[in-house]
Amino acid sequence: MNSHFNGTHYNLAERYTDLTKVIFLCFFYSPLFPSIYFYCTAIFIQQYWSDKISLLRIWGHQPLIGPQVSRFSRKFLLPLALTAFAIAASYFYASFPYDNICDPFEPDPGFAGKYNDVTFANGTMGSITVTNDDSVVFCQQELVGSLDTGLFIKFPALPIFQPSDAEWMTDSQSTLTTVYGWTSVAALALFVGIVFGGSIFLAFQSVCKNIYEPSTRDQMIDFSGIQDMFGYVPQVKFGGYAYPWLCCDIDDIAEDLVGWNADYDENNLIYDVPYKGMKRRARTGDDSASAEVEEQATSSLEGEKGPIFSIVKHYPPEWYKKNAQKSD
Repeated sequence: MNSHFNGTHYNLAERYTDLTKVIFLCFFYSPLFPSIYFYCTAIFIQQYWSDKISLLRIWGHQPLIGPQVSRFSRKFLLPLALTAFAIAASYFYASFPYDNICDPFEPDPGFAGKYNDVTFANGTMGSITVTNDDSVVFCQQELVGSLDTGLFIKFPALPIFQPSDAEWMTDSQSTLTTVYGWTSVAALALFVGIVFGGSIFLAFQSVCKNIYEPSTRDQMIDFSGIQDMFGYVPQVKFGGYAYPWLCCDIDDIAEDLVGWNADYDENNLIYDVPYKGMKRRARTGDDSASAEVEEQATSSLEGEKGPIFSIVKHYPPEWYKKNAQKSD
C-alpha cells in the first residue's frame, strides 16, 4: 500500500529541456511571427502551474542534485538563445520578401508599345497601348547559401553581400539589415566573451606564468580516522547466504574495512581454491577439513604459481598503526 503513496518519478533535466526548447523556438521564429511571444507566454504559464501541482501532489521525492542544472541553463543556454535570436533575425530581415524576384540591372522595355487589331474577350477588335512593362529576373535572396547553389554563409548579413546585378533590398530594408547585422556581431562577441572569455584568458595567462591556486584545503582528516568508512574489499553476494563471500586475503587490512562482522575464514573463497605458498590455512573448527586443504595445496596444485583471486591492501598512517599495537 505504501508504494501507492510514494509519488511518480520525474526527470528535472527533461523539464529544463522542454523549457529551453520553447525559448529557442520563440526567439528563432519571432522575426517572422512576432505574435509567437504570446503563445510562449501561455505555454510558460501552463508549464508553471502543471509543474507546481505535480510537484506538490503527484511527483515523488527525488535525490538532491543541487543548482548545477539551473546555473548551466542561465550561463549557457539562455545567452545562446539570445545570440541565436540576433543572428536569425538579421538573416530573416535580409532575405525579405523571399520571392527571389529582382529588377534587372539593365531594364528591358519588354512589351511596351501600341498594338493594333487586338481581339478582345467580347469578340470586338481594337488597339491597345502598353505604356509600362516591368521586367524581372530571378535572383537568389539568400545570404546563408548552400552547397547546391554554390553560395556560402555570408556573416554578418549586410546589404553589401547582395549581387551587384540583382539587388533586392529597399533603402529602409538596407538600413534595418545593417543595424541587425552588426547587432548580431556584437551579440556573438558578447556571448563568447561572457561564456568563454574567462577560460580563454586563463589559458593564455597560464602559458606565461603559474596561476594555479588550490580551491580546497586540507581538513586534516585521514581516511582511517573516519568511523563507518568501508574499503573496497572484493566480495560476491549469493542469494540464500547471510553474508557475502570474500574473494581476497584480508590478513593485511583492518577487519573494520570489510563492512560486516562474521567468521571471515568461513566466508572466504580463497581457502576453497588453495595454491602452493598460501600464508596459512583457514581457521575453522573442523581440523580434518583444514588438513585436507593444506594437503591439496602441497600435492594436487604443484603447477599453480600464485593466487587466482584479488589482492587488497591498506596503508594506514603511523598513528593508526600505533593505536592498533596498543589495542593488541
